Amino acid sequence: MAAEKGSGPEAEAASEIPLPGHAAAAQLRRSHGTTMGIHFGNLARVRHIITYSLSPFEQRAIPNIFSDALPNVWRRFSSQVFKVAPPFLGAYLLYSWGTQEFERLKRKNPADYENDQ
Repeated sequence: MAAEKGSGPEAEAASEIPLPGHAAAAQLRRSHGTTMGIHFGNLARVRHIITYSLSPFEQRAIPNIFSDALPNVWRRFSSQVFKVAPPFLGAYLLYSWGTQEFERLKRKNPADYENDQ
């Protein structure tokens, strides 16, 4: 009779062996908690990175929307419509033809039943 898996002296010896790094990880969790000493507001200092910003009071939320933005939208649309529209038109025509052909083929052919009594 074969021995069950997980029983015997080998299994007992394996259960006594600690996992590598297990004690160190447990000690680290105990001493530092889950945040490891870094709290919001005391984050790492970022050096050698320059950021620029403009105060919200100095910004104009929607400047020149009618004089600049709308003509710009029209210019972008008209420059791309002939690149984008033909594939979509072709896909629509193919889909509509396929749907009509499918509906036509689902119906019985009346010529097959002309001579039935």
